[in-house]
Amino acid sequence: ATAIVENRKGFELALELAAKGQTVSVQHRSAGAEGREIWWDSKLAPISGPTGQPQAILLISRDATERRRLEHEIVDISDQERRRIGHDLHDSLGQLLTGVAFLSKVMQQRLKGESRSEAEDAGQISTLINQAVNQTRMLSRGLCPVEPKADGLMTALKELTNNVASQSGVECEFACE
Repeated sequence: ATAIVENRKGFELALELAAKGQTVSVQHRSAGAEGREIWWDSKLAPISGPTGQPQAILLISRDATERRRLEHEIVDISDQERRRIGHDLHDSLGQLLTGVAFLSKVMQQRLKGESRSEAEDAGQISTLINQAVNQTRMLSRGLCPVEPKADGLMTALKELTNNVASQSGVECEFACE
């Protein structure tokens, strides 16, 4: 197993385990030139003597600073892209579907006013479009669940209770100081 340690004591513990005969993988950091943080991937392995007891420790280290920086950058880019897709779903597709839902509802009312049999079909179309709007909202919230604002969580919870109430017909209320 690999342990991530951020202080000298953690690395010393890895040395102790290696001295007791265990092979240990550890990620640790140290200060480089000008206080620059350097991350290392190290493997400590005991070297046994003729008696089978560890007599030395083999330490192999590799600079992992750039890899860790790239990993963090990938996570940040992924997070930004996820949020962008969530906003696009909500702002573009969601709004388009909402407009189509309104038009289909108007069409249903006109057909119903003319006593046309197609009014029921238009109502079913309207219902299906509204379901698509709700699914789009849920997808966009799943991709970008809470805005990073002071009241983001409270706003998201209030919207969640409103959605639960409207979609399921179950009375749901959000109360917060």
